[in-house]
Amino acid sequence: MFNATLVAEGYAVLSTFPPNVRWVDLFTYLQAEARAADRGLWADDGIQGTILTGISGNLVIVSVNKVAETVLIQNNNDQDINMTGWTLVSIIGNQTYTFPDGFVLKAGAKVVVISGKSATEGSGTLNWTTANIWNNFTEDPAELYDMNGKMVSTFK
Repeated sequence: MFNATLVAEGYAVLSTFPPNVRWVDLFTYLQAEARAADRGLWADDGIQGTILTGISGNLVIVSVNKVAETVLIQNNNDQDINMTGWTLVSIIGNQTYTFPDGFVLKAGAKVVVISGKSATEGSGTLNWTTANIWNNFTEDPAELYDMNGKMVSTFK
């Protein structure tokens, strides 16, 4: 398959559209392998291939503070994780934050994703938007997805 060759060499990114998901496991594997080997598109991402990519391990949403508009995510792995292309989703409003290119969460480290009026970038924080995402009166679960669209963690 030509498209498998493109993904394996790092010149294409996995994208699935149900019901066409027959080869999703193969393409997921090929993309993770290409990223880890710094091939094609991944060659200039500034991230060494030793960093885990496409692997969630024990990465969890620790808390969602609806008043402060913050989501705390922790990497409980013993290796760094490249979160380029990962997404954090507010389920009720169907709002999505995509982690920036080259963002790596170090082993054992935490990161805070901030929304609302106090959303300013700082050490250990990522700015989502100045709009309110979480400040509402209904239950609003948060879900974290890896770059392949696999749910890694949820917080209710």
